[in-house]
This record gives sequence, structure tokens and C-alpha cells, in this order.
Amino acid sequence: MIQATTKDRFKKAVECLVDEAGPIKERMLIAYASQLSSIDPMVELPPEMIEEFEGIQISIGQDQVPGDKGNAASQLVKLSDTETMEIAKTVFSLFCRLHGIE
Repeated sequence: MIQATTKDRFKKAVECLVDEAGPIKERMLIAYASQLSSIDPMVELPPEMIEEFEGIQISIGQDQVPGDKGNAASQLVKLSDTETMEIAKTVFSLFCRLHGIE
């Protein structure tokens, strides 16, 4: 069973992506650093979502240095806005699936 805190972190991450002012990379960094970076996908996510979440971690560089927000910032700078938007879409997709929204 998915923990309420995991669902809440995804909700807050989506709120950061939608409500925060600024460029997509900045909003993604806020969403990731404040909400998603502490999620342990092997423990907190259903098996069918682990690979997608790990894809986010790899894109942001967290697979190499868990919990290092500075690494996430340096990786996001290297991504295009389009690549960052694709990560944001994945975050939103995972949020919807966790909450049973189609």
C-alpha cells in the first residue's frame, strides 16, 4: 500500500511545478529538492512505477549522489527546457496514477 506521505509529496511536487513562478528548470528543482528527492522508490512506490521514477532520478543525476540537491541543480542546467518538461510530465503522470486519476 502506498503511504499517504508519498502521495502528498507528489501532490506538493505538482503544485510546485504549476504554482511556482519562474522557468521550468527552476520549478523542477524546487519540486524535486523539496518533495521528490527523499522518496525511496523501492519502498514507497508500486513496482510498476519504480522504473519511471528511477528515470527521473537518472535524468536529474540523483542516481549517482542520493540526496545531493547541488548535483540535481547542475544536472538540470544541462537539460533543455523540452527535456525538463518531459520530466515534469512524468511527475504528473505518476501523481495521477498514485491518486487513481486517469
